[in-house]
Amino acid sequence: MARRFAVAANAGDQAAVAALFAPDARFDSVGRIYPDRDAIMERFLIPEVLDAGGRYEPGEQRWEGDRLVVTYRYDTGSGGTENFTYAYLIRDGVIRDVIGRYV
Repeated sequence: MARRFAVAANAGDQAAVAALFAPDARFDSVGRIYPDRDAIMERFLIPEVLDAGGRYEPGEQRWEGDRLVVTYRYDTGSGGTENFTYAYLIRDGVIRDVIGRYV
């Protein structure tokens, strides 16, 4: 799921990214809370990632309880880079919750 997210996001494929999230999914991006798929897409992923041309490079993956934690190196699309983790809660083949933190 994490790799599918990175591939779809890196391709700028809004429909494919949205399809990975449950309609009532929640995304905590370093304390900014997006309470559902529409908010995740419209207020975060489309403007800050997909339209910006950012690129995810997945690194280490590990399970912490029921969450898949993936470390990413992220090219912002404007010359900068960020390093963070996404802790995914995946149920029934879709992302239900994500906790994103800088490392």
